[in-house]
Formats: sequence, structure tokens, C-alpha cells
Amino acid sequence: MSPPLVKDGHAPGGSKPDSGAKIDDWTQLSAHDSATDCERAKSEKALDLIAAFHESGKKDPLGEPSVAAALQALCVPSDYVYGVAPTDAAAGAASPARI
Repeated sequence: MSPPLVKDGHAPGGSKPDSGAKIDDWTQLSAHDSATDCERAKSEKALDLIAAFHESGKKDPLGEPSVAAALQALCVPSDYVYGVAPTDAAAGAASPARI
């Protein structure tokens, strides 16, 4: 999941990711069968965006809002976003971990 972008006149591109926003405001980018698959996809997305900015001749891809959002993206268990099924309620939902 990726944080929403908020307007910021001082940020490159005029916006920056709001990693403190409620999870309901984040965007689901993809779904995966395992945490490992999610982390791999998250890394590939960030590296692909950085490579694209380098190829376009831009000097600081890390300052670009889309790259910053990709770097701040989190892999979040579906229970945390959609709630725990009643039969799993006793086990509790896992919290997302920032990597």
C-alpha cells in the first residue's frame, strides 16, 4: 500500500507522501500470496521508478513524489485492512511493519 500524496509547495513536484495518513486513505497497489512476494514487488517498483527517472535525465529521483511514495509503501496483511474474519477474531490482526 502506498501513502496518499499531499500538496507541499516546498517539495519537488509540489507534493509529498503523507506516511502518517490513516490506512483507509492509502492506495492498494497490488495483492500477494506472501509477505516475501509483497516485499519483492515493493522493491522492484521502487527500483523501476528510480531507473526510469535516471533514464529520463532527471538528477534527483529520490525527491520525486512517486519515488518517495514507493519507498514509503508498506506490505500490509489483509486482516489489518479489511478486518479479521469472525473465526479468526481470537487470534487478532497483525500490524503492518515498516521495513
